[in-house]
Amino acid sequence: MAREVAERGVAGSSADGLSVGRFTWRELGPRPPIECSISRVPHSRWARYAPYHYLTAELHQGATCFELYAGGQPAAFAAILHRPHPHATRHKIRGVSRVVTLPDWQGLGLAFALLDRLGGAYNALGMDLHMYPAHPPLVRSFDRSPT
Repeated sequence: MAREVAERGVAGSSADGLSVGRFTWRELGPRPPIECSISRVPHSRWARYAPYHYLTAELHQGATCFELYAGGQPAAFAAILHRPHPHATRHKIRGVSRVVTLPDWQGLGLAFALLDRLGGAYNALGMDLHMYPAHPPLVRSFDRSPT
């Protein structure tokens, strides 16, 4: 009975007396804004994020590390490395070594926001920031980025 009511989209009651309502995507509002800040952090901050990264827990000692805070709480981490190039005087390249979002913050686009801001900052300094993501949603988000 409950399934039939839900499929028809009509509010009513199920056989066990629980209320059954109607759900449509249009009834959802936009996500509330999340105030974020980014800081350069010491290499030691990686320890908080390492268990959630799919590669090894090791991080290159030469990495420049950044952390995104959402609502004042640590939420995402990125490590950036220098990428050598044969024409280093013309091509100053940095590469994303690691990017991780803590589980409670995943799905909100925070890793993309972090990398997009870092890319803009490095670009303002005359450097390119490269990343070769394998995660399909991250690839699509980079395709939509104006930077």
